[in-house]
Amino acid sequence: MLVRRGLVALASSLIAAALLAPSAVAAPQQLTYRYGPIDIGPYQVNQNTAFGNVPKPPADGFITHMEADLVYPNGDPVSPTQVMLHHIVFLNLGETGKFDHHDWTCGIFTDLSGKTKLPALADRFYASGEERNVLDLPGGYGYPVKANDNWILLWMLMNHHPYTHRVYIQYKITYETEPLTPAYMVWLDVRNCLSDPVFDVPGGGLPGSTYSRTTTWTTSTAGRIVAGGGHLHGGGKSITLTEPDCGDRQLFVSRPLYGQPDAPVYLARPILHEPGPLNMSGFLAPQGLPLGRGQRLKITATYDNQYLHSRVMGIMGVYFAPDPTVTDGCAPLTPIQTYASSGPGRADPPHFPIPLPRKPRGKVRHLRNNSTIHERNFAFHPQRISVRAGATLRWKFEDSTLHDVTVASGPRGFSSPYLSNGRTFRAKLKTPGTYRLFCTIHPTSMTQEIRVSKRR
Repeated sequence: MLVRRGLVALASSLIAAALLAPSAVAAPQQLTYRYGPIDIGPYQVNQNTAFGNVPKPPADGFITHMEADLVYPNGDPVSPTQVMLHHIVFLNLGETGKFDHHDWTCGIFTDLSGKTKLPALADRFYASGEERNVLDLPGGYGYPVKANDNWILLWMLMNHHPYTHRVYIQYKITYETEPLTPAYMVWLDVRNCLSDPVFDVPGGGLPGSTYSRTTTWTTSTAGRIVAGGGHLHGGGKSITLTEPDCGDRQLFVSRPLYGQPDAPVYLARPILHEPGPLNMSGFLAPQGLPLGRGQRLKITATYDNQYLHSRVMGIMGVYFAPDPTVTDGCAPLTPIQTYASSGPGRADPPHFPIPLPRKPRGKVRHLRNNSTIHERNFAFHPQRISVRAGATLRWKFEDSTLHDVTVASGPRGFSSPYLSNGRTFRAKLKTPGTYRLFCTIHPTSMTQEIRVSKRR
């Protein structure tokens, strides 16, 4: 991934001085920072990583609240019809050379290319997406930060227009320097430890049918879960947190709220991916939900399966406070507080076929079983294809730049990983119909249409 080091910190020296000044009772500080500028080219899907030099509080303390958004240089918010904030993730690498941080669920990460393995020497502590997730912890808890910690920032932004946008990632933090009980984010992901943790919902089921993926995590230390919330893409119905070792009892169900048909996410053109929820419900557990040493947490991400949903995610972030006094992880649960958007919206995922940003070009070519489609110079060759049902096609990605092939609309969904330098992907097209495909990284230049006819 590319590295961008330009940045602007909005927190003034007066705020820094206030944080560092001695006080009998230090009041929580409201801090605002910006990272940028980030220039996103015409119709670009910008995926990037900033290592170090990410603005952060200048004194030891605890984060109790955090939220993030996109703004223009003048501070105005960026509409999703202009630039879509697909996701941003904050990680803490700790102090230089100490290697005292680690991810709570991964030992190794695989990069976007799928080839490079990286040690998980940073912990993910906050993330936001289309639903604008907020880090909120109950009173007495906070995510610990040291003055000399180094933060890492990852993002994926999508420009819906034929001109460059200059934006900043702006984040607001409530920060306390008084001692609090440390709480860390445990990243539960059904496709965890991948830089591109996606899966495909094939679709084609009966009305009301669903498709689910699960994962479990085993804790190495006892403690208490104090907060959490989910992340789903378009088509998502719920993400459920359970304890398999306690009769699979349910702790929380994070549910989406989708926008009304006239919401900005449905009006942007071109559509670069299926619009996701505007909000996901979350919870606070002020007394903590017990989790014993060696005990498992399980998440189940559930999607609509009547229609296809390509390259989706199933993630829940829970905040965990280590506590060796917890001896019974299946003790009775204490009450939780649920929060969700009170704005207008739809609880059920709407059906929203993605129109291709550009019509595929050229004559229709009939291909036989096991034929190869060549990707080169940011285009598929051929772009318009016909095959018989049951045929297997192979895509060969010849550019040195990463690409993928993803079904935008059609009778069934599938997608490839990011590929380059001659690597290949195969798919068997069993179901007749018209498949419209694109590269999700370069959606306005790389499109394709495949007509699958019934066998004679």
